[in-house]
Amino acid sequence: PRVYDSPLSEAEPGSELVISRVNTHDIDKLAYLGELGLTPGKHFALVSRAPFNGPLQLQLDGETRMIGHELAGVLRVCAPAEFELA
Repeated sequence: PRVYDSPLSEAEPGSELVISRVNTHDIDKLAYLGELGLTPGKHFALVSRAPFNGPLQLQLDGETRMIGHELAGVLRVCAPAEFELA
C-alpha cells in the first residue's frame, strides 16, 4: 500500500501524527530515535516548532521530547487515519 507521508520537520504544530517510516541508514541516528521511542507506528503530538530550524517539541506517551530539525527531517509522518489504511 502507498503511504502518503511527509517529513516531521514540515508538519504543523498541534498535529496528531504517526511515524510511518524512518528515512536514514545512519546507525547512530536510528539508535537515538529508538532510545526516544520514535519508531514506526508510534503515535504522538507535535506541540511546537521553534523558528529558524529550531527544535521541535513532541508529546509522546505522556512525556515531552525535544528533537532537532535535522533529526525531524528523517522521520516520515502521516495522520493516524492515513496510517491505519496502509
